[in-house]
Amino acid sequence: MDTSLLIGVILGVAGILITIIYSAKRFNNKKVINLNKSNFNIIKDNNFGDQNERK
Repeated sequence: MDTSLLIGVILGVAGILITIIYSAKRFNNKKVINLNKSNFNIIKDNNFGDQNERK
């Protein structure tokens, strides 16, 4: 039973990864990466601003 549960979990995770990869290929990967980078930059700027205000 333990081996069958492990196989089921592995197949489930693999299926989720495959769906994510196919959905990412449908969109433009460059646009997604640029949005992620800009979001991370905004988060970093906000963190530094909060630290400076606390001082």
